[in-house]
Amino acid sequence: MSNLDQEVQQARQQFILTAGAVACFLFLPILFLPLFHLIRNRPLQILISQLIPHGGTILFIILYSRKCKPETSLTGRLNLQKTPAYSKLRTLLFFLWMFLLTSAATLIVQTLSRMLSLDLPEQSIMQEAKCGSWWSFAAITFGALALAPAAEELLFRGVLFQSFQKLLGRNGAIFGVSLLFALLHWNVLTFLSLFLMGIMLQKAAEQTGTLRTAIWMHFLNNLVSVLYLLSMRLAGPYF
Repeated sequence: MSNLDQEVQQARQQFILTAGAVACFLFLPILFLPLFHLIRNRPLQILISQLIPHGGTILFIILYSRKCKPETSLTGRLNLQKTPAYSKLRTLLFFLWMFLLTSAATLIVQTLSRMLSLDLPEQSIMQEAKCGSWWSFAAITFGALALAPAAEELLFRGVLFQSFQKLLGRNGAIFGVSLLFALLHWNVLTFLSLFLMGIMLQKAAEQTGTLRTAIWMHFLNNLVSVLYLLSMRLAGPYF
């Protein structure tokens, strides 16, 4: 096979990987809407609404990457290998810097919204976590900790970044993927903090040479949110 043929094949594989992963994340839930409406149990609805897009995305990326590179290990195919630059301490330091930056961004947006008398709603999933049943809270926690970090990092910092980089270059890809990451959370209040979070996650993955760093940082960020919501639920009306 000539170099040109190899490049064409690689471009085709990258396109299929990108299109398939995005389709699983955005459109797979639509196919299950009839099933979703048949279920009357709210915690089960929440669990399925997270399991289908996140689980489907992870599964598609794993299976198609295996088909394209059967000779490479799973960690190698998904860029999850441990590198010399990777360490748990470095991941924690990256996370602390990201947490301070995103917290400051959230505070700025909240202050501006109050000054301008803007009523910016929270994400519906956050409202559910605060006011829903404990079973709903457990389902949200499972999705936030077990599914979202891996699925979103493999998709955004992995698949989409590779595709965007070929079209927009490194800086354009970081900006574009981070923007898309923030937009797809469908919330004005968290847009700025999520955009900055996306940039920090990409930088951390680049500097350590592995998506493992970004996944752990994403997990720690969600864990802090879950613990905050748990404290609010336990405090009840006294919070």
